[in-house]
Amino acid sequence: MAVAEVGRFTTVAPASMAPIAVGIYEVVLGVCFLRNRLGMATLLFVPHHLITFLTLAIVPSIAFAPPVPFAYDTFGAFVLKNVVFVGAFLLLLAHHGYPDSSESSVSNGAIKSGSH
Repeated sequence: MAVAEVGRFTTVAPASMAPIAVGIYEVVLGVCFLRNRLGMATLLFVPHHLITFLTLAIVPSIAFAPPVPFAYDTFGAFVLKNVVFVGAFLLLLAHHGYPDSSESSVSNGAIKSGSH
């Protein structure tokens, strides 16, 4: 077991467990997108990315390489590549409508939406 201390939080877990758990979570999220399950994808996507970006605010030292300001290490690159995913997610929502919305639909390539 490895003990990881981040700020005031202490976690006891196998050192290799976090990357595997995040990988499985992201695969499930990707499958939701592929199967056009935007409602479930939203439930998985939003908290995942909020927590990911929150690490930049709570512990910026794990994302940036200290000698050069705004130089990213591996974790920082992982977090900032998610900006592309957030943009793609917003594009999907704009094109297909918000999840579980019965007022909007896509038909023949054109977006039809009811009045809100």
